[in-house]
Amino acid sequence: MKVYMKRIFILTLAFLSSVLSLNAESVVLTTQSGTSDTLIFSLFLAAIIFMAIIIYALGKAIVQISKNKKLWENIWNKSAVVVLFILANLFSANAYAQDAATNQPLIRLSDGDIYFLSLIVLTMFGIVLILFIALNRLLKGLKQEDTAAALAAKEHKPSVIEVWSQKLTDVVPIEQEEDLLFDHEYDGIRELDNNLPPWWKWMFYISIVFAVVYMLHYHVFKTGDLSIAEYHKEMRVAEANVMAYLKDKALNVDEFSVVTVDTESKLANGKKVWTKNCVVCHGAEGQGGTGPNMTDEYWVHGGDIKDLFKTIKYGVPEKGMQVWNGVLTPVEMQNVASYILTFQGTNPEGQKEKEGELYVPKVEEAEADTSVVE
Repeated sequence: MKVYMKRIFILTLAFLSSVLSLNAESVVLTTQSGTSDTLIFSLFLAAIIFMAIIIYALGKAIVQISKNKKLWENIWNKSAVVVLFILANLFSANAYAQDAATNQPLIRLSDGDIYFLSLIVLTMFGIVLILFIALNRLLKGLKQEDTAAALAAKEHKPSVIEVWSQKLTDVVPIEQEEDLLFDHEYDGIRELDNNLPPWWKWMFYISIVFAVVYMLHYHVFKTGDLSIAEYHKEMRVAEANVMAYLKDKALNVDEFSVVTVDTESKLANGKKVWTKNCVVCHGAEGQGGTGPNMTDEYWVHGGDIKDLFKTIKYGVPEKGMQVWNGVLTPVEMQNVASYILTFQGTNPEGQKEKEGELYVPKVEEAEADTSVVE
């Protein structure tokens, strides 16, 4: 571009020197207007060259800002046409200068010539205005982009997550990956020499420390239980939990879950309850008294273990038997009900008359398991 500027500058100087020498040798005034046609033409030519220089300067500025070389080449080609036009007129002016001695005007301009030159000047002036407006808008757009970029850079602050992500991953930006490439290459593929992520390295270090502590704790100093010892310990805890569960379940006996017990300890507990609370009404051997006989097969309220448990639990207030729920525990009621069934078929002396209905146990009830879980 500097070369183009020098060319236009040299052409401008050449034009001005030619115009000055031409005016010095042949200044002829016309009788009609009193103004030299040569001077008018020189002014038009100077205006055209001046416009061409301005167009060139504006075009160069736009090209430098937009970085569009093709646009600059188009501007230069258009400017070259104008320069060629100027040179053509300049040579014709020198040809007219040879007739200066004959006292004839060097250049004669018709109305058409003046109109044509005026049109060229106005056209170039319009081009100057268009280029100036384009340059102004381009500068404003660049200013707005720079302002927006500056504000974005100023407003954008990395968040806590972004900061910690960078610290944990040690990621290298893509634009800096060229510095990490290895020199070797395989089938057009090159490797990056990235660092291992810090989080991965710290986990590896922690695992090493854990392994050392584990070995010392379990195998060197033996302060911790190995797998077999932990197994036996957990089995003992599980057995204790099972016993506690069964004990709690045994205390939660009701008329739906009660079963006949036959262990000596349970029956002894039932006999103790019977002697303390039931002998007064039913006799020591279950022969009956105020209450019904417990030794025969006839029952007023049912002869099944569940029926007995229910009768003991809720009582028969209308016949004088109290409610034992809350006085006896569920286990005690189960034990005494099982003890009452041991009176069946004993046939003691002084037994009371038969009452109620004959009770015949069902087959499944007779074969039911009467054991109790300790």
